[in-house]
Amino acid sequence: MFLSKYNLLEEDKRRRLEMEFVEVFSYIRIYLVNKENVYSSIKKASQYTSKEYEVKEMKEEYEIRKNAGIDVKYISEENNPFSLDLKAGVYGVNAGAQLDPYEYTHQLLDVSCNMGLKVYENTEVMEIAYGKDEVEIITSFGYKVKAKKVIIATGYNTQRFTKRNFGMKTVTYNIATKSVKSFDGWFNKVLIRDNCDPYNYFRTTSDNRIIAGGEDVDFYTNIK
Repeated sequence: MFLSKYNLLEEDKRRRLEMEFVEVFSYIRIYLVNKENVYSSIKKASQYTSKEYEVKEMKEEYEIRKNAGIDVKYISEENNPFSLDLKAGVYGVNAGAQLDPYEYTHQLLDVSCNMGLKVYENTEVMEIAYGKDEVEIITSFGYKVKAKKVIIATGYNTQRFTKRNFGMKTVTYNIATKSVKSFDGWFNKVLIRDNCDPYNYFRTTSDNRIIAGGEDVDFYTNIK
């Protein structure tokens, strides 16, 4: 998240957004990872710019995060620990996490099932019928599930159940290398993202691969 982009918000709203960022990350790190042993790799993160005219903006980003209680350090050309062309950057000491979404989701389900959740795998919801006091879910197998409330947790894919526009779909790209032997010039193998819009990111994997991604484009159906 680039907090300085939200400077046009009212002060109290921006402050609340900053604190929510800290609270969510702390919850993932302390509760899900440490207490429930849900898989996640907590990694340091760095955000940078290679453009001279964005140095002021990056400095502002550093100040906003620092004032919000986020553990960060400011990087300049003088103390740049990376081999990349960097004019300014923000180094998050404990402000980044990467995870395997498949393993993470299954472990979250395991924790939830131990708390009483019922999971129906490979069951597609075809229709939602709204009643006065309950909601009825009709599945692809013809079964019906009744509940007081329904939470649609399908991410961006909500158009099947509502006509409300919750956002704009985009397509992103990434590429992975084979395992590499050395990460010289890549300080602490941190998560790296630039200041472009859309941004580009670089990260490493547990088996020493490099993943690069970004360059979001508008969504269209005939992608090849």
